[in-house]
Amino acid sequence: MVDGWFAEADAILLGRTTFQMMQPYWEQVTDPDNPVALALNGLPKYVASTTLVNPAWNNTTVLPADVLAAVAELKARPGRELQVHGSYRLARALHDAGLVDEYRLLYFPVVVGRASGSSSPARCRQGSPWSTWRRQAPGRSA
Repeated sequence: MVDGWFAEADAILLGRTTFQMMQPYWEQVTDPDNPVALALNGLPKYVASTTLVNPAWNNTTVLPADVLAAVAELKARPGRELQVHGSYRLARALHDAGLVDEYRLLYFPVVVGRASGSSSPARCRQGSPWSTWRRQAPGRSA
């Protein structure tokens, strides 16, 4: 599922914390059959940060202080998706500015306590504001 998401991206947008968490791992993954690594290492990456200078990960640009204006300019370019992964503070700022076109969420329900039937997939879906659901087979990672 996530592989397909990365296949739709023309660029990746990250907050500084997420960037610094992802870089050490993903820049060393060089498997040509790993679509996530191919995207993260090959696509342009834009980082929202006022403190990061000279990022070492290839194809990385630190956005100027007016991140929302910079993102609006990136979105105006022709092409496919500009994707945010992680970076909840950045995602919230983009949402509040009206710069989010679509959300894709991985949902991992956790039930604590005795089972009451309230966590069944059918019941969860009834009140959900989400329009599309895709269920993964048990034991399969996205």
